[in-house]
Amino acid sequence: MKVELRALAQIICQIFELEDITLVEPYGKRWGLLQAWLTKNPRWKVKVARWVKLPTESAFKELCEWVAEEGGITPAVLKMFITAEVAARIKTALNTLHTLHLEKAQA
Repeated sequence: MKVELRALAQIICQIFELEDITLVEPYGKRWGLLQAWLTKNPRWKVKVARWVKLPTESAFKELCEWVAEEGGITPAVLKMFITAEVAARIKTALNTLHTLHLEKAQA
C-alpha cells in the first residue's frame, strides 16, 4: 500500500471547503457557491450528485471509502483519524447538500 499523503490532505481540505459552503447564510447563497465550487473541483461533481440521492449514512460511507482509496489507505485506517465530532460535521454537510438539491429540484 502506497500512502498518498498529498492526495489525502487535498481531499480532506476539499471536504472542509464543501462543509463551509453548507454553513453559508443566507441559505439561498449556498446553491451558487456550490456550483462554483463544483466547477473548480469537477471530479467531485459526479460524487456529490450521487451522494445527495443516498441516505446520509450511505453517502458518508462512500465518501470515506473514496477518501481512503484516494489516499492509498484502508477505510479502517481512515476511521482511526475521524473523530465523532468530525464525522457528525461531515454527515450534517451531506444532509444539507441533500436538502439543497431537493429544494432546487422542486423549484
